[in-house]
Amino acid sequence: MEFRPHGANPEKLYQQFGIPMPERVFDFSTNTNAVAQRGGFSPDLRAALEDYPDDDCAALRAFLSKTTGAAPEDILVTSGSNESIYLIASYEKDRKNLILQPTYGEYLRALENFGAAPCNIFDLRAAKLPQGGSVWLCNPCNPTGSFIPDAELDGIAASHPRTLFIVDEAYRDFIWTEEEPLPYRPRPNVIRLRSLTKTYNLCGARIGYILADASVTERLKKRQPSWSVSGLAQQAALFFLADDALLRRTRDYYAEEMPRLISAVNGAGFATLPTCVNYFLARTDNDEKLIRFLLERALVVRHTRNFPGLEGKFVRIAARTRGRRPADRRAEGLPVRICLIRHALSLANAENVWTGQRDVPLSPRGVAEQRAICARFAYPRAELYFSSPLARCTQSLELIYGREADYLPAALSECSLGVLEGRPYTNLDDDPNYTAWLAAPDRPVEGGESFNGFTERVCAGFEALLSRCRAAGVSTAAGTMHGNVMRALLHRFADRNIPHGEWRIPNGGMYVLDFKTDGSAALWSTAPDFLFAQED
Repeated sequence: MEFRPHGANPEKLYQQFGIPMPERVFDFSTNTNAVAQRGGFSPDLRAALEDYPDDDCAALRAFLSKTTGAAPEDILVTSGSNESIYLIASYEKDRKNLILQPTYGEYLRALENFGAAPCNIFDLRAAKLPQGGSVWLCNPCNPTGSFIPDAELDGIAASHPRTLFIVDEAYRDFIWTEEEPLPYRPRPNVIRLRSLTKTYNLCGARIGYILADASVTERLKKRQPSWSVSGLAQQAALFFLADDALLRRTRDYYAEEMPRLISAVNGAGFATLPTCVNYFLARTDNDEKLIRFLLERALVVRHTRNFPGLEGKFVRIAARTRGRRPADRRAEGLPVRICLIRHALSLANAENVWTGQRDVPLSPRGVAEQRAICARFAYPRAELYFSSPLARCTQSLELIYGREADYLPAALSECSLGVLEGRPYTNLDDDPNYTAWLAAPDRPVEGGESFNGFTERVCAGFEALLSRCRAAGVSTAAGTMHGNVMRALLHRFADRNIPHGEWRIPNGGMYVLDFKTDGSAALWSTAPDFLFAQED
């Protein structure tokens, strides 16, 4: 049987085998990041679609310079790693090219498209490297998950100054073992390829970059088509790269998940190869039979037939979230349990003033009270943690769960109260802006939003969160938010007919909603019970 060269398309795989595709599958064939990404991306579509993009990607290169330690002139932003590969191949086509196998197939394809005839090698340390030629390698390796330590690779490059090393580092951010990657160090005969596709799940944006000596990036830039990287892709990259905690969350997740998954596969009787990233190889005597067997049980893995040296003797398995990962949008009815937690006492709460979207932190009393609550009550753990982006909520999540949020949906921020923000509760009744706002729910307060507008914004943002959970196969989520946000959600989704303003929500209080397969929600619990008892 002929398999697609890049795999990772469950629908086509089921069609190829003539097996009816289940409504939901466990997709272990794709090796993009399973860790939830930062939320709230709102691109300027008018600018992205109407204007030509910045051909130099100046803002993005400046950002990458800070995060990588490379000079801006050592960075060339490209339309994904594939553009980088083809740009380099266009220069290297007339030289001797070696490809360290098994590896990503696009190096061979690009070189052959330019008329080159590359040779395969299988051991970089033992191979005779070409003087005046090039060596192509993926490090960490796709598909094996092996890694040549940076210090060793740098030593090899230093001892072969007339050999060009093209090092694809697309999976570098997934290294979860004790092997610590070294900071970027420029070397005239080393070109490093980086991709945002895998780490930040930007497959459709097509964006990556090259790290190399400025003389190299300048030469490659001359052959790059004008406006190669779209404005929308540049906006997305700048937004998602700003989540500087994602890399830590990614490594922490795979450090826990990969040993568990490998152990399960070994326990099923399959030998596995060592790995340091988010995927590994499992040996098989009959890959087609194994893939069919797994497909019939809603399990998808990646074939290895197009990798020289493997040729179907293995399948590649990538770690995903522990919940079911749907192959398409037919999984919209998956049940999801979401814990809604009100933030601890803020400085504004302590002063009895109306906060709105002012970004005030927790008060010392609030911090102490939340710690005392956590000593008496264990908030439910979850697969995805979210929070309003305002400080009183992000701080509360860290106090409760000892970690940062995976997702910061701006739509779950408190109501924007405009001129009323910072006003004491006690004198609001005498304020005409307040009385007018109460009397007309569709009328925005001066400098803020209307009550109905706030409610619709919050509920739409929550439905987006629910869809995000289902699309990622996440069955449990927990998040910190504001009292009025919780009231709006409970009034809209809970199966209890309680007016908006009558929901009791103390600081640190929690409600849990169970969303069923038909889209309805049931109120599962309120906790911690002792907080609610204090209000009686």
